[in-house]
Amino acid sequence: MRTIFNLIFFLAIILALISSGCTEEKGEEPEPEAFLDSDFDGVPDSEDQCEGHDDYEDEDKDGTPDGCDDDY
Repeated sequence: MRTIFNLIFFLAIILALISSGCTEEKGEEPEPEAFLDSDFDGVPDSEDQCEGHDDYEDEDKDGTPDGCDDDY
């Protein structure tokens, strides 16, 4: 008898959740945030180490991009 009551109670809760709108609605997905990259090196200007130059070019491997490296 108790298991029947528990089953009915469980089903009532599930039905209440479904009818209350707890299901996820699909809406329009937000547009990905665009970033400004004026030197086209793939690094956003807000994070650019060396504006106007490719941040990934570092021939002497000292951590400073070649375009801003005084000893290169």
